[in-house]
Amino acid sequence: MLTFAMIKPLGGILKRIDVASVMEAIQEVDLQQPTAAEQAGRIILTLVLPKVEDVADDLTRLCATYKGVTYDEALKLNAIGTIKELFSEAGFVDFFKRAAQSASLK
Repeated sequence: MLTFAMIKPLGGILKRIDVASVMEAIQEVDLQQPTAAEQAGRIILTLVLPKVEDVADDLTRLCATYKGVTYDEALKLNAIGTIKELFSEAGFVDFFKRAAQSASLK
C-alpha cells in the first residue's frame, strides 16, 4: 500500500529519474495479467537502478517507511529483497498503473 508517509521519498525518487520513461514502460504491461504488479515493479527497478546513487537517500527513506523502521535500521535491511518486496506490493504498483492509465488517456 502506498501511504502518505511514503509520498515524500517517492517524490524525491521520481524527481531524479525520467518519470516519462517509467510511465511509458508501464503502459506496456498487460494489466489483465496476474503478474502485472511484478512486471511493473521490474520495469521500475530497471529504470531506477542506473540512478541508484542519486536516489539512495530517498530510496532508504521509502523502504524505512514501508518496513516501519528507522532510517538507520533500514540501512541494515537486505536492499534487493526489500525493494523487490515493495515493488511487488500490489497497492504500491497500483499507483503507477493508474498513473500510466491516466497518462495514456491524455
